[in-house]
Amino acid sequence: GSAPTSVSSSKKRKSIPQKIITTKKSTINSTLTIENDETITLNQTTNESINLHNDNSA
Repeated sequence: GSAPTSVSSSKKRKSIPQKIITTKKSTINSTLTIENDETITLNQTTNESINLHNDNSA
């Protein structure tokens, strides 16, 4: 029972950071501290998304 619960939490955590990225970049830092290498990998992909958003804003 413990193993499945851990997996569920991991999947949910991945979804949260992605939504936060659009709102505040600072929040990403907090998420990075909470998670480990997995979050860092996501951050790399998010950086590209942020650049695209910046282009639209300009």
